[in-house]
Amino acid sequence: MVLRATNDSSPFIDAFFFAVSLVAQWMMARKLVECWPIWISINCISVPFFLLRHNYATAGQYAVFLVLAVMGWRHWKASLAASS
Repeated sequence: MVLRATNDSSPFIDAFFFAVSLVAQWMMARKLVECWPIWISINCISVPFFLLRHNYATAGQYAVFLVLAVMGWRHWKASLAASS
């Protein structure tokens, strides 16, 4: 018996993306530089996942998030180096 509360074809993967993003957001709020590799990783997984599901708009959004995460990590590292 399969219970369905959603029409989503892969709710567990979507829940995984949400949970990891929530952890990364919590880490970012605490100003932990280690949040950036988590953001980059989740975005690297999300882009091909949404491309395979033919959800191109969402894949594009996560690709932009990936670029922003790389830029954010570089900025934070430079800021930490300057303050040391």
